Amino acid sequence: MKFLIYSSIYFLLQFSLHSQQNISLITPSDKDTIETKYPLLSWFYLDGMRPAERAAYYRILLTELKEKQSAEAGIILNRPLLKIDRLKSTQLFYPYDAPELEEGHRYGWQIQKIQNNITIDKSEAWEFTLPMPEIPKACYHRMNVKPNSNMCNAFDGKLLFYFEEDYNAGVLDFYLYDDRGNLLDVEVTRNPEKNFEVQRVNEKRTGANYFEIDLGSSAPLGMYRLLVKGAKNQKYHLLFNLQ
Repeated sequence: MKFLIYSSIYFLLQFSLHSQQNISLITPSDKDTIETKYPLLSWFYLDGMRPAERAAYYRILLTELKEKQSAEAGIILNRPLLKIDRLKSTQLFYPYDAPELEEGHRYGWQIQKIQNNITIDKSEAWEFTLPMPEIPKACYHRMNVKPNSNMCNAFDGKLLFYFEEDYNAGVLDFYLYDDRGNLLDVEVTRNPEKNFEVQRVNEKRTGANYFEIDLGSSAPLGMYRLLVKGAKNQKYHLLFNLQ
């Protein structure tokens, strides 16, 4: 443990001695990708704050970077997203009341030492990124040639499904039944801008024999049965629960 501590201190000392700055950023590391919107920002100052420097403090600057813009240029040219003065410690959690960091955006930050309202030292400018959230892959449910009791789930009025055959279906020939076996008198529309009633279904093809139907936000929750006729009049069945 002591070896690790001494090694870390030695690394920081060597880093500072070989740079023009006495302030060295630590975390997040340069060009790092972080997973939190409230990261710990920490740095190291070689000389430390001396008791005689009562008027001295740290200033933290953080800004959003433009495309292909370096952290150094962003700190100089952009309006700070975060600017905090009067810091005495060498770490700060990104404040919860500060503008929220956004996924897919790059941010540059720098620490400055201020004394008598004059910048007397500063760190390099580093950058970090928040990754874009993963988009869940659409789950398409396979239809069955024979009716069975297997149940799948549909959410927000939408059902994604496909059926396997060698021919591509033209206009989808489908029938919807409620949990009582009653055929729904649906009117198919392909205008995604409309607000659909229960009896209106938005249907669209998303691939070869891959489809999406949208019962609309006002469709009653519960169990439904979907019957589709393929290109050669083959019947396909699917039970789904609208949640």
